[in-house]
Amino acid sequence: TEEFAKEQGFESIEDLRAKKSEEIVAREEARIANEYRGNLLQQVGANTEVAVPASMVEREVKARISEMEQQLTQQGMTMDMYMQMSGMTMEKMSEQIKPMAVNKIKMDVILDAIAKAESIEVSEEELGTKMEDVAKMYGMDTAKLEEELTKAGNLNAFKENVKIDSVMQKTVDFVVANAK
Repeated sequence: TEEFAKEQGFESIEDLRAKKSEEIVAREEARIANEYRGNLLQQVGANTEVAVPASMVEREVKARISEMEQQLTQQGMTMDMYMQMSGMTMEKMSEQIKPMAVNKIKMDVILDAIAKAESIEVSEEELGTKMEDVAKMYGMDTAKLEEELTKAGNLNAFKENVKIDSVMQKTVDFVVANAK
């Protein structure tokens, strides 16, 4: 009803319908774009031969397991509890994660090579914008984020990771833009 639309912050029922319709279209367009990117990158990976060192795979598997442990801890569980409930062993889990780890490393190597070949970089200004975005995500300004990271001794590593992620994103955008 008209009253409901106004309670929700819309001017009218027509305004509510129009804005919700726009949201649905935008969400679907984003989903299609993400699916296209994923398929395109999968194709690039499938058509590129890359030697993936076992040590890198091992490190990536350990990182994934560590991430999972953190998620379980946030949910009030331990890895042991999860293992018991799922009937998994650490070996089985590692074997399940291994193909994903190989694909991630392969994509990282490919995207890194493309970034270098195309001289794709992130400027200090772009890094500053990304740092602002991250700070907003944590509900603080950039200076406060940098202060907290400095206290923890992680500022430089954090900025480097943001820079690497940004280069990878720009490289993916480049691949998508130049797909034939």
